[in-house]
Amino acid sequence: MSNTGWDVVIVGGGPAGAVLAHRLSEDPDRSVLLVEAGPDYGNNVEDWPPELLFSQEQPLTSHSWDLHDAGNRIFLPRARVLGGASAVNACYWIRGSASDYDDWAVSNPGWTFDELLPFFRRAETDPLGGQLHGTDGPVQVSRADHWSPGDLAFTEAAASLGMDEVEDINGDRVQVPSVGPVPKNIVADNRFNAVLSYLAPVRNRPNLTIRSETLVDRVRFEGEHAVGIVTATGEEINSDLVVLAAGAYFTPGILNRSGYGNEEDLRSLGISVRQHLPGIGQNLLDHPFAVEVAEGTLTPEAEFGKQLQGQAMGRGRSGG
Repeated sequence: MSNTGWDVVIVGGGPAGAVLAHRLSEDPDRSVLLVEAGPDYGNNVEDWPPELLFSQEQPLTSHSWDLHDAGNRIFLPRARVLGGASAVNACYWIRGSASDYDDWAVSNPGWTFDELLPFFRRAETDPLGGQLHGTDGPVQVSRADHWSPGDLAFTEAAASLGMDEVEDINGDRVQVPSVGPVPKNIVADNRFNAVLSYLAPVRNRPNLTIRSETLVDRVRFEGEHAVGIVTATGEEINSDLVVLAAGAYFTPGILNRSGYGNEEDLRSLGISVRQHLPGIGQNLLDHPFAVEVAEGTLTPEAEFGKQLQGQAMGRGRSGG
C-alpha cells in the first residue's frame, strides 16, 4: 500500500476502467481507487434505472453528457454513469476481423489476433465453447433462442445477396461477409453492463474503492512525475500511478488540461505546456450511427422486447 495516497488511481468507470479496477485489485497489497463522474447504482439490478437495463433499446439520452459535434451539431452519445457506454449500448459482443488486428500489429507489436485471443477468451463466458471462446470470464454471452418473422426475412435477404449464413459470427479467425445470430452480453433479459460483469464480483475487496460523482480536471505533477489527480472542485487526490481510462472523448481533454497537446492551443487557453503533442484530441473517428431508417408493420403477436428487436445481423467489411 502507498504511504502517500493510493497505489493506483483509475480515472473513468466505463468498460476500460471497470476492467482495470477488476484486474489491478487482484493484488491484495495494491490499493486501487476508481473515480467516475456519474452516479453508481451498485451491484443489484433492482437499484438500476429500468431504461439502463432494458436490452432491446438503447437509452442514448439517459445519463447523457449532451455532447455534440462542433461542426454540424450531430449528437454524440456518451453516458455519464458508472459503467459508461456499456450502460446504454446495443449489447453486441462482436470481434473484429483477424486481418485487421494483424495489420495493427505491424506498428504495434503484440496486437495480432492470435496474441489477443487469450484475452478475448478471458473476458467471456460463451456457451458455444471451443478454441475461440472463453467459458469462465466475467461477460456472459447469449444468443436468441427464437427468431421473429422479420429476423428470418432479413436472413433470407442477406443470403440471397451472397452472404454466408453462420451460426457463430465470432466462430472463425478469418471473418467474411456473413449473416447469423447476434452474440450479446445479455443476462435474464437485462443489459449486462461493465458494473454487473466486472465490478460486482470484486466490489467487496478491501483494497478497491469506487468513488462516483467525481469529475476529474487534470493530472497533478511534481517535476516529471504524475503524483495524483485534481478534481473539478480543486480537491487533490494522491497516487503513485495515474491511469486515464476516460475514453476517446474525455481522456484527451484531461491530457490537454494537464499540459499535453498542441502548444499554441494550450497557451491560448492559459494552460502551462508540459509537452507539445499536437495529435492529442485530434482526428477522432467514430462509427456512423443511424436510426429510423426502415419502417415495418407490427403484427398482433409481436411483443416489445421479444419480437421487434432484430436478433440477426449481417456483417461485412470495406476493402481487404
